[in-house]
Amino acid sequence: MSVRWLRRAVRRLAGRSSAATEQAKASVRTGPQFFHLAIGPVQGFVAEARRTRDLWAGSFLLSWLTGCAMMRLPPDARILLPDVDGDPLYQSLQTDKLGHYRPSLPNHFIAEVPADFDPNICVGEVQARWHSLAEAVRKTFFDPVANAGQHSDAIWKRQIGTADGAPPFWEVAWVMVPKSEGLKGALDAMERRKLWRSWPSHTAEPGDMCTLMADWQELSGWSRVRSDEQQKEFWKQLRDGVGSHLGHEEVIDLREGERLCAVALVKRLFPLLPPDTLEKLIGFPTEVTESKKRILDSYRPSTSYLAAAHWMKRADENADGPCRDFVGTVNDMSPALARAERYADLGILDSEHRFGWLDGRLLFEGVYDAETELPMLKDEQKAKPLKILGKIAGVKIQNQHQQAVDEEEDELGTGTVGLPSPYYAILAMDGDEAGKLVSQCGEELPPLLAAFARQVGPIVKTAHHGELIYAGGDDLLALLPLEEVLDAALCLRRAWQGTVTQRLEGMNATISAGIVYAHHQVGLRQALEEARHLLEGRAKDGNGRDSVAVSVFGRNGRACLWVSTWDNGDGSAQIVEGLSDLARRSGSQTRALCSNRFAHGINQRLEGFFSRPLANLADHPRTIELGSEDLASLVRALGGTQASDLGQTDIKKLEQILRPHLRIGEEYKCLSEPLQIDAALLLRFLARQWRRLENDEDARAAAA
Repeated sequence: MSVRWLRRAVRRLAGRSSAATEQAKASVRTGPQFFHLAIGPVQGFVAEARRTRDLWAGSFLLSWLTGCAMMRLPPDARILLPDVDGDPLYQSLQTDKLGHYRPSLPNHFIAEVPADFDPNICVGEVQARWHSLAEAVRKTFFDPVANAGQHSDAIWKRQIGTADGAPPFWEVAWVMVPKSEGLKGALDAMERRKLWRSWPSHTAEPGDMCTLMADWQELSGWSRVRSDEQQKEFWKQLRDGVGSHLGHEEVIDLREGERLCAVALVKRLFPLLPPDTLEKLIGFPTEVTESKKRILDSYRPSTSYLAAAHWMKRADENADGPCRDFVGTVNDMSPALARAERYADLGILDSEHRFGWLDGRLLFEGVYDAETELPMLKDEQKAKPLKILGKIAGVKIQNQHQQAVDEEEDELGTGTVGLPSPYYAILAMDGDEAGKLVSQCGEELPPLLAAFARQVGPIVKTAHHGELIYAGGDDLLALLPLEEVLDAALCLRRAWQGTVTQRLEGMNATISAGIVYAHHQVGLRQALEEARHLLEGRAKDGNGRDSVAVSVFGRNGRACLWVSTWDNGDGSAQIVEGLSDLARRSGSQTRALCSNRFAHGINQRLEGFFSRPLANLADHPRTIELGSEDLASLVRALGGTQASDLGQTDIKKLEQILRPHLRIGEEYKCLSEPLQIDAALLLRFLARQWRRLENDEDARAAAA
């Protein structure tokens, strides 16, 4: 008896057993049922990303597959969660023409269905759609190079899954409960279902791992230790094939050094499929720009571009000539880099302005020194754009309020364009205790969550020039320029309060946020993990919800961490507003609070007295009492002469930032000690990054 025959026999018996079980369950169902379906893995698919386009692709595919499952519900079914009325992706799927590419649907839904509904219809639709899309990517990009790999075909089948062999990549879990149990019953049943798995979702794989999804084997099958040249040749042929498909030699969609598994390859390359194929499989229209077979909306701004966005606007307005020279020089060296961000469309620069098409990495001088950053450029080519960057940085800003600046000498000195900040921001927000709210509010809550989700896009993208990765109900993930994220978070909280909190009278509907100021050269996966940790571990669990946690995440890891409630319980968000106001202002007195002297003075002189683990603040014994007047005197002493005349209003804002604000149960507590030493470091960081956008000593030196 062969092992293969035994495996097939086990699968047949399992299938019969499952079918018999479903038939038995269906025979006892009476009356309408609540059907809850969830698709996973989520974090293992969406957050495994090396670039922002991967984030979009993972979120979109998961949202699209959920929508496809919804389309197979019977005509008399009623979707309860999420509220799909007005959802653009759901409406597009109903017409088979996707005019909306934003992942607006979550990875699960609850629907009211008749008792005889077969859930496997929805499950089969998810798997069938995934296999069809993966097969198209395989035929277009993988099959021409499969022979250059070692067992590559077997690796593909094992990772993607087959109809009669390897289990599919997606694990689709579902439950059905009587309607009498309500939405809470459907949610609780799914939580219990997730504790049981039909099979291990993924077992350890051999060989070299994927550079995007680290638990999966890369597709070539060759080992870098024993067969490095064969592995490089496989991926070179694949890159060449992508370039030939797109009609140009240089490929930025699959860069040198990237080795992907089958799942990651589908996620990365499916937007590059021929337009007619995408229209048939997904519903994308067959629009093309010039001769490029690209789906415009699949291109997301890079982290480097987000970090430099506001600087690019100032440079474009004040240094038009050098900017044109820079674009021309880059285009002569590498047309691919000159058009890499062509469809970023953050709204800061005119979408037709070629300065906004440049690969964001080109705007930071440090990348010219790293061999792995710009492999398309030769060493002798890197000097000229670097020189032009220095010239741009030295151009003086045309300040409309020059008279006011002359009257009060500004810290910015010459007021040059300067160099861009290397930091961008990640914003993660999530409603607190959503499951509890659903159980208390029932069908009243989903329409409110949908109304909030519809406001997220305009706030993030239109008002604050960010990039929305997903927004489904009560949670969202967005990437924004450093200057915009605090205001965006405040606007989103106000939208939540106006849409959800105020309409659920008597319900404690709050929302928490995690904000990461990440260096553009830090791995995107690491930065996303930090944002998720801040939201779940610090703002929600550590500080009792209705809170915001902020960290600075540089190339050496976390530099500082600040956690607080939004306000003192009055709903005004005054604490976070105070942080934003102090950081962006440039008056001589408030600048004293953002100076090195003040930040390091607070840190060095008070750390031994006040520093405590944040998780233990509520029950740590008091060691010293520091009143408001004492704190004001201390601030003025450490801030130097500029801080001696600091107003009481600014002192109050600083006190709110320095003192820990906790939410214990339903109460908001402001502790007299210990101080959050990192608050001074965060304030200094924000102020410095805002300043360098308009003036930088290194920029003036480079220009000279």
